[in-house]
Amino acid sequence: MFGILHTIPFFRTITVGTLLALVVGIVPSTHARFADVPAGHAYEDAIDFLLRNNIAHGYPDRTFRPNNAITRAEFTKVLIGMLFPQEYIDSCIDLAPATQNPILPSFTFADVPWESWFAPYVCTAWLNGIVTGYPDGSFRPEEGVRVVEAAKMLAIAFGLTEFALPDLQTGD
Repeated sequence: MFGILHTIPFFRTITVGTLLALVVGIVPSTHARFADVPAGHAYEDAIDFLLRNNIAHGYPDRTFRPNNAITRAEFTKVLIGMLFPQEYIDSCIDLAPATQNPILPSFTFADVPWESWFAPYVCTAWLNGIVTGYPDGSFRPEEGVRVVEAAKMLAIAFGLTEFALPDLQTGD
C-alpha cells in the first residue's frame, strides 16, 4: 500500500502545515509572527503552539514557510523538541561518541556535521532508536521527509509499535 501512496505526489513528502495539523492539533489562537502566516491562517494556532513551547522558531527572514515540504532535519527537530528536554538534546553530542554499547555504535552520519544546528536533534533521535539513517550511512537531512518515514518516526517515538493485532482466525 505504501508503494502505491508513494507514487502520488501529495504523499511523497509531508508539508510543515500537514505535520502541524497531524501532531499538534488545535490550540488557542494568537496572532502569527511571520510575514507568510497572516492572522487567520489555517496553521496559525499550531505554529503559535510550537513557538510558545520553543519547539520551532521559523527562519531568520521572519518566514515560517508552512506550505514548504518539511526536511528530515526539520521534522526530527520538531519531533525531538516535543519529546525531550532541551538540556538532554544539547548533551547528546557529548554523550554519543562515548557509547560503548556493541549494539549501538558511535553516532556518525557522514552528512550530519557535529556543528550543524540539527546534529543534537538527529543524535537524540538516533540514540533513542527513533531514526537509523539509510544503509549507505547517510541521514539525508535536507531531503523532504516522506509520509512513511514520518509515520515510522512518530510510531517509534510515541511507542505505537508494540500493539497486539486481533486473531483474525477466531474473530477476536
